[in-house]
Amino acid sequence: MQERSTLERTEPATPRRREELREKGRVPKSKEIVSFLILAVGFWAVFGFAGRIQAGFKGAFEMAASNALLGDLSIDSALSVLMKAILYFGWILAPFLILLPIVGLLGYTLQGAIVLSSTPIEPDLSRLSPIKGFSRIFSFQGLAELVKALIKLVIVGTIAFLCMKAKLNDILISPLYGLGHGLELLKGLSYWMLLPLLAAVFFMAVLDALFQFWDYDRNIRMTRQELKEEMKEREGDPLVRARVRRMMRELARFRMIEQVKTADVVITNPDHVAVALAYEKGQMKAPKLVAKGKGYIALRIADTARENRIEVVQNPPLARTLFKEVNLDAEIPPKLYQAVAEILAFVYAKGQKRTDGLSG
Repeated sequence: MQERSTLERTEPATPRRREELREKGRVPKSKEIVSFLILAVGFWAVFGFAGRIQAGFKGAFEMAASNALLGDLSIDSALSVLMKAILYFGWILAPFLILLPIVGLLGYTLQGAIVLSSTPIEPDLSRLSPIKGFSRIFSFQGLAELVKALIKLVIVGTIAFLCMKAKLNDILISPLYGLGHGLELLKGLSYWMLLPLLAAVFFMAVLDALFQFWDYDRNIRMTRQELKEEMKEREGDPLVRARVRRMMRELARFRMIEQVKTADVVITNPDHVAVALAYEKGQMKAPKLVAKGKGYIALRIADTARENRIEVVQNPPLARTLFKEVNLDAEIPPKLYQAVAEILAFVYAKGQKRTDGLSG
């Protein structure tokens, strides 16, 4: 069932789903990038502070040796020397112990993987399920992690073996030349291993980052049904939106029909198109189109005009022109002044409304 569900997830995750997963702490990240940064900075720090480290280790050994030779060889004195050596080594390694966690945090920050979310630490009893635990171990992700660990082991082991083999003679005779020579040999061996090791880790980090982002996108894909449900949540149910639009159109039509009652004349086609014009001397430069419609709306406009004793005039060419070229609540263009003035003069002559001053 799970396999079928995965196969049905064919749609890329939407920005909203990605943001929801990010809020829950689910973001793509590569541990290998962090490992590479820690390794690179660690090597840089070791070589940059090689003198301090060498002097520190030498001083620690000399301190331990002098205390052991000058004091009695009791358990208490041995523990005292051991504690002093540990504190000495701690003082030497303190900068690295502080620097490397900061580098690791920076590595995750550069990937955008630092998310303040309480979801990952919330109690979830399903995590205790042995079945789910085994499914995670033997999942595609678990197999990829195993293969990656084996490749790292082989690469690092091979590089270490080849480097140790090349310097084997120097390593075997190093005890004969004392501690200083041994530390110098260790420093040279580290230099010898550094570049191939860093190159190998960097190559693996790039491959792992590409894999992690690809696998993340694969796992968060959505089904078509999930995509439809998200669109409904974001934009509303299509049926509801259609109903709202229909109601808005009906309301607009009702308001427009009410505007017909303020008109001076309605010009029709006679049944297909109807436009209503109103004119107030001193308040308008030209007659204004207060309502227009086709088909059923045209019949409603004409019937409303007759119910309110407004003259209905049949003039198909003028009705079509007004319907096409003049918007609602807009004044008629100058080229139609003459034609409309003649109709209004005819209406006023019948005694429905008396005005003068309209000219072409």
